[in-house]
Amino acid sequence: MTEPRDPGRHPVDGPAPDRRWRIPVDGFELAGFEWGAPGAPPLILVHGASDTHHAWEQVAAILADEFRVITYDVRGHGRSGAPRELGAYRLDRLAEDIYAVIDTVSPDRPVHLAGHGWGAVQGWEAVLDPRASTRIASFTALSAPHLDHLGLWLHQVRQRTRRTVHRVQARTVRRLATAPPLERRAAGGRARRTTPMASALDEARLTLHSSPSMLRRALYQPRVRAGMHRLTHRSAHQQAPIAPTWRADLLAGARIVRANLGHHLRHPRDQHTAVPVQLLLDAADPAARPGVRAAVQARVDRLWCYTLPANHWLPVTEPLLVGEAIANFVSDLRADSDPIVGNTR
Repeated sequence: MTEPRDPGRHPVDGPAPDRRWRIPVDGFELAGFEWGAPGAPPLILVHGASDTHHAWEQVAAILADEFRVITYDVRGHGRSGAPRELGAYRLDRLAEDIYAVIDTVSPDRPVHLAGHGWGAVQGWEAVLDPRASTRIASFTALSAPHLDHLGLWLHQVRQRTRRTVHRVQARTVRRLATAPPLERRAAGGRARRTTPMASALDEARLTLHSSPSMLRRALYQPRVRAGMHRLTHRSAHQQAPIAPTWRADLLAGARIVRANLGHHLRHPRDQHTAVPVQLLLDAADPAARPGVRAAVQARVDRLWCYTLPANHWLPVTEPLLVGEAIANFVSDLRADSDPIVGNTR
């Protein structure tokens, strides 16, 4: 669910599911929805924070001819129950919900899994679980690596920054010991004398301005945040179905972020998975950075990675593209094709 741009807009109904169900978990119930024949290969779609199953409806309708498509409202969202305690929204609890759905809809057959945004983060948590080797046949992650992968990459960035600062400090010592006073041409053509210490401090200042903490402060500037919001929400606001529970969905999404983001970025786990993974990224997504992709690739035995010419809200804005990507991925696995890391134009 995306917060409505126009308060006068009404909810938009997508393709109606063929079946509905509810299952008990942790003292409340999850609301589930299905499209397609019950005997078809099962495919579970997990929506992101502050969305509902409606975000997947167009994709589900496209894939219903080939799969038994299952979606559900993540705890706290849509028609599912909403626990109050923050700890109930940790990734391990959300992954348990995925396995509860798997055990309900396909107890004897592995399922294909796909997630978008924070739904992909939940899916990553599930495929990194030892049970995934026999319960999950494939995983498609849209617009998100696992938070642990992102945290490991940020740790590498911090280490490189520290090494750079140490090199600057070493150069400072050498210059103080050996270099004579310098002359620099100032504005207006006049020369000014500077010391080795001042020159080294200038270099250190330049280095610090490229550090992660400086970048974080820059990203929190109001103008930058407003631009990022416009970039990621412009097209989705015009097409996304608006659930009547959107206010509660926003709160639940905030709880998921609060319960997980800081912890996993500060204390990332180095885990691997043998489940075949397809990672679909939009070109502007932070996860499309080569370093992040490398962190994912090092921890996934079989990875297909594509950068798509689309925005973050792929299931809403490009349902046919997403449906084809998932169907082709499953087909490739049946043909036992080799992993690919590349671009789709």
